[in-house]
Amino acid sequence: FAAYGKFEADTSANFETTELDAGVSYEFNDGEADISLVYVDVDVDADVDDKLATNSAGDEIKIFANYNF
Repeated sequence: FAAYGKFEADTSANFETTELDAGVSYEFNDGEADISLVYVDVDVDADVDDKLATNSAGDEIKIFANYNF
């Protein structure tokens, strides 16, 4: 699976962020369990009152494991 989003706000803090999520999932034991690996990449740009600039970026790798009983 994959998802992409771009968000903007025109307020006193001009704000823009983009996010990309991508992952794979595998189900086993006839649906009793699954495991997912997800990659998340986020980029944030914000100008607060044109004086203070805040820029951040980051990426994460997440692993989820579920067992249904």
